Amino acid sequence: MKSRFLSSIFWIYLIFIWSCTLEDFDITTVQTDIPPPAVVYVNAMLEVARSGISDEGLELRCQKLAYPFSVITVDSKMRTVSRSIDMIELFQDSSVKILDFVYPFTLKNHFGESQVITDVRILALAVGSCLPSEVSFNGPDIQ
Repeated sequence: MKSRFLSSIFWIYLIFIWSCTLEDFDITTVQTDIPPPAVVYVNAMLEVARSGISDEGLELRCQKLAYPFSVITVDSKMRTVSRSIDMIELFQDSSVKILDFVYPFTLKNHFGESQVITDVRILALAVGSCLPSEVSFNGPDIQ
């Protein structure tokens, strides 16, 4: 009985020792090359706005962004645009990269109705609801 007991203790001991050894893992590092994107999209709304600068405001499709308004640049500076020449100077200055508008601001539609835009979602809904006056297959909208 004692030998059977010692034998079972021995086997339990061996099982514990074998189960505690490290398994051989394959330690290889896989380098994945991430290809650059085929098309880089910059703030497309500002690209559309480049051609729509007027004395009344900055045209975003069928909406006009009334002066004064402010924009944020990539270097986290806020620039105020109070007339059309300010916006033209911002677009022509190659060192300035406009990131987004400063919210809230006012949009006016072609009926003259004003809408206060408080965030980018509301801006996208307002500008996205415009029906195109013409279809272009090579403009800033289609890449």
